[in-house]
Amino acid sequence: MKTIMQKYAEPVPAKWRKIGDMALLLAIAVEPMVANIPLDNPELKEWIVWVFSTLLIVFKFYTNTKTVNE
Repeated sequence: MKTIMQKYAEPVPAKWRKIGDMALLLAIAVEPMVANIPLDNPELKEWIVWVFSTLLIVFKFYTNTKTVNE
């Protein structure tokens, strides 16, 4: 069984690369969408942006661990 770092160093299939790239684009798009949510608490908006952005960026790194053999 390969470690995550070994998998990360291998080439990523095009399908997973596209999914990961979409996750990064969504991370960029989250901030303006959250800014338009009618909430009175600005700290809650910042928290929502942070959570969504972090999850999407982590997902992008996860897609980089997918290999041709999977």
